[in-house]
Amino acid sequence: MTGSKEFISSDFALVPVIRSVRTHVFEPFWSQETHVDESCELLHVLNGTMELALGRKRYRAEQGDTLLVPAGSPHRDIFDLRAGLKVFMISFDWPPSPGCFRIVNNGLLKAMAGHRKAEVARIVDRLRYDVIGDTDADLAVAASRVYAILMLVLREAFLARRGTARSAVSFGKRRRRNLMIQAKQFVQEHFSRPISLEDISRALGVSPFYLSHVFSEESDFTLFHYLTTLRMEKAKDLLGSGMKIAAVAREVGYEDANYFSKAFRRCFGAAPYEFRRGRAQ
Repeated sequence: MTGSKEFISSDFALVPVIRSVRTHVFEPFWSQETHVDESCELLHVLNGTMELALGRKRYRAEQGDTLLVPAGSPHRDIFDLRAGLKVFMISFDWPPSPGCFRIVNNGLLKAMAGHRKAEVARIVDRLRYDVIGDTDADLAVAASRVYAILMLVLREAFLARRGTARSAVSFGKRRRRNLMIQAKQFVQEHFSRPISLEDISRALGVSPFYLSHVFSEESDFTLFHYLTTLRMEKAKDLLGSGMKIAAVAREVGYEDANYFSKAFRRCFGAAPYEFRRGRAQ
């Protein structure tokens, strides 16, 4: 999975260690005072609406929403004191959590597609009804459920990253393609006068090296080859019309008629006068 290597460690396969599982009716203290927990927390809203103040960010959650609080993070659980707040809370430790929470956050949880949120909610509901005590078996069930939630959210994070990367690649390809098209248009409009790679790159606002590289990569031939081919094809038409060779050379951007003749021979295997004579026969 692209981007996952930075996160995966030898502890990755470990399931969380559950510290507590409980339904909690929040008291005013949680809303008014910033507090810190040594373990990670998973909060699932059962009744009411809350706003998790975590660092400089705030995350709104209502019935059915799930939030995560990294271990050691100062936070407040803000809610309407008159309406109250009922939350299913799981406290857990997990060795890979620091790496996980660098890419998994509550913004991602909130932005997940509806069917993904519903999937997380279903797991939480199963957890609530499966765990009826604090025996080792209960804690093992809770650990497996929390692990499943973390993996689902982690997968969403990797998919989001991959989508962003693909968008960046797609944008880059469009930009290179557009640059090649612009270069072709410039050549088509100015091939009748002496122009250089530097002239074209300056007009397009890029470096000569970058323009040459992009053009070759996108078209499988060089910009100079494209310019020469365009000039030679135009020269063929002009030679057929009876125009003098020196005039043809100037018309297609060559100041030196001899150099034009050599270029024409390399392209078609015959000098301009030979080409014209062959057409006349």
